[in-house]
Amino acid sequence: MSEMTVKEIVADWLKEHGCDGLCGEECGCDFEDFRPCDEPSFDCVAAMKGPVPEEYKGDTDTWMIPKQFCTDCKEKPDES
Repeated sequence: MSEMTVKEIVADWLKEHGCDGLCGEECGCDFEDFRPCDEPSFDCVAAMKGPVPEEYKGDTDTWMIPKQFCTDCKEKPDES
């Protein structure tokens, strides 16, 4: 059995929940360059790729926006 880092655990959870990476107030990262800051920021949230705002076009190809999760959805019935 191998050990997993926090970075690997977070990346796995994000992928399992259909996310593209993380974003914070002034940053974002996808899995191609995941957590380049290497800091355990508790302010980062699950994110999806979104359109790059006009004022940042040319500076970046990737823009991350917070992923919205359904908090009041009915659970799927057990199909066993």
